[in-house]
Amino acid sequence: MYNYKFIEHTADIAVELTASTIEELFLCAVDAWNKAMLDAEILYDDEKIKLDFEAESLEELLVNFLSEINYLFLSKKWFCTSAEDIKLVHTDKYKLTARLAGLTVDNSKIDFKEEIKAITYHQLEIKKVNNIYTTRIVFDI
Repeated sequence: MYNYKFIEHTADIAVELTASTIEELFLCAVDAWNKAMLDAEILYDDEKIKLDFEAESLEELLVNFLSEINYLFLSKKWFCTSAEDIKLVHTDKYKLTARLAGLTVDNSKIDFKEEIKAITYHQLEIKKVNNIYTTRIVFDI
């Protein structure tokens, strides 16, 4: 189980995440990104995309993952409605595979509340305490 809450931040959007597993933390991050962009829920999708990433740290992996989701929206107008089948492995590097569900959107027909310019490393640190993963993400708007 996971959850997130938006917290006060000077000029950007900040959110604190908690989850039972690292994979759930990544799912939670996608849900928080989605909620930061749009008040309403889009309950359908018309396309699935598979992503593969590797990084030196969990923090880098999370930023890369969310940055790709944000890039798909900004450049291709493809809005990620959810993530599924997240698998994370650690050998010499952290490796992540995931499937994203989403759809191409027309910005004139959907009222997005924010446009996220970037996912930042500001205050980003993934911690595991008492078998609960936590982190804070700041979205640059």
